[in-house]
Amino acid sequence: MLEITSERKASGTAPVPFGYSYASKVYDIKFVSVGMKRTYAEINEIIYDILKEPEAKGPFKYGILDRELVRLLEKETNLNYMSHVELDNMISKIIDIVEEELSMYIKDILEGGRGFSASRISYKDVPGLPGGIKLKMVHSGAGAMTGPYMLTREQPEWREPEGIKAWIFPYVVFTAYKPGQYAVFNLPAVNIQTPDGSVDPDFRLLSQKYDLRKAFGTTYLYPGDYVSAESAVLLFEIITETGSEAEGLSIPAKINYYKLNEIFSAASIRQNINRGQAVCLVVEIYCYKTGIPSAMLRPSKRLYISNSDSMPDYLYNRLVVALDLGIETLEPGNVYTAEKTATAGELIEKVISVLDLLGEW
Repeated sequence: MLEITSERKASGTAPVPFGYSYASKVYDIKFVSVGMKRTYAEINEIIYDILKEPEAKGPFKYGILDRELVRLLEKETNLNYMSHVELDNMISKIIDIVEEELSMYIKDILEGGRGFSASRISYKDVPGLPGGIKLKMVHSGAGAMTGPYMLTREQPEWREPEGIKAWIFPYVVFTAYKPGQYAVFNLPAVNIQTPDGSVDPDFRLLSQKYDLRKAFGTTYLYPGDYVSAESAVLLFEIITETGSEAEGLSIPAKINYYKLNEIFSAASIRQNINRGQAVCLVVEIYCYKTGIPSAMLRPSKRLYISNSDSMPDYLYNRLVVALDLGIETLEPGNVYTAEKTATAGELIEKVISVLDLLGEW
């Protein structure tokens, strides 16, 4: 028999990483293999008798659910005049009484008590479960700026659990494969720095809505910083919220998975991206969120780009869409300088423009 226990605690045994804070209680999960003297069927029959069979014989009080229902029905005259809320409260109180009494009896059934011999006769800690157990943890944080973390005996420092995670506010759902302490943390937002100390409110909002640290690898981001192809791919993943789909893949593999091969080559992931690549990336974000492949998008009006002859097809096709949507603009003379190195600020502005177009801003 596998026994899974969960103990709720105010804090874990290791300090919270710098900049993080608790968004939930800590749950100490244990997996134990238990040797049993009685079978599931035998224990279920005992519990059924405790709940539903007043005539059963043994060391416990029997028919406790029937007993409480009889007490309720004895008040039938009063029930006719009770409001829905009063009746609901009365039923909730009955459930609480039955649960509390039954829990004491179950403890005696498992561990022995009231003259009843223990059903559990041996214990052995289980180091992990191949399929794990699903945890659905309620939290008080803000959407994607929260994350589940775990603390195990083998690695006594907080780290992210393996596997797919889902955010269904106010819950985070994930799989626990090992015993240990689990909690949801508020994640530190990226601190966007500017020389004069002022930060664009939209930049600040984006950093609070999405965990940009995963893309830029730091809690400090300067809008004038250049952006590597690796960071750009990770930003695509964050904004489209597809990280769980490609978890464990390398950056070159993610480029293939997200079909960004025309924009970034696997050999250039450490190189800084240019304006052309940046605008192509945000068009792909738009396409992913609308479900329309970029190859099927056409501008709604004629556009003239004076140096379009020198542009590769992948850039031109996406640029005209970006111009039509208002994500990008041309320079004087209808020129577009795609080769100029893009900055983090420019890329973030374009991402915000896409989110605004989609009504997600």
